[in-house]
Amino acid sequence: MSSCSICGHPDRTHIDMRIAAGDNLTLIANFYEFSLNVLERHSTHIRDVAVRVQTEPTGLLLDLERAEQQAWALLKFADGLMKEDGSYAMKPDPYLKLRALAEIRAYKMDTLKAAKELAIFKAGVVPAEKFRELAAIVMKALEPWPEALRAVKEAIEEMG
Repeated sequence: MSSCSICGHPDRTHIDMRIAAGDNLTLIANFYEFSLNVLERHSTHIRDVAVRVQTEPTGLLLDLERAEQQAWALLKFADGLMKEDGSYAMKPDPYLKLRALAEIRAYKMDTLKAAKELAIFKAGVVPAEKFRELAAIVMKALEPWPEALRAVKEAIEEMG
């Protein structure tokens, strides 16, 4: 177990991303009420994901999606090994190891949620639901100008 107080901090993902983004360490330390020494020591523990959010957000998004799919597939497989009566189709030890691995991967997905959101923002990706919401707002605002409204509707239709 790490003795680094930041590695176990609930906001570690955000702290790592701020360090990777090049934010001022003194400001980060003051904001989270850590000493500058602790933060400088922690910056050697920074997670790769925080760096990738800054350098290749689109690639990180794809990797996160793949990891999430693998975690769910593994969890589904592990759950399928248990019989209805609660016994296992194979020895419990391998089942428990598979289940633990699946849970660890699912936990990583939860901790990477903030990184995924930032990567989506940095990659310039707008989720479809949000896009539809924004398009509806823009179209409503353009109602007094029929030509502009028609042009925007055509442009959105061309996007597919």
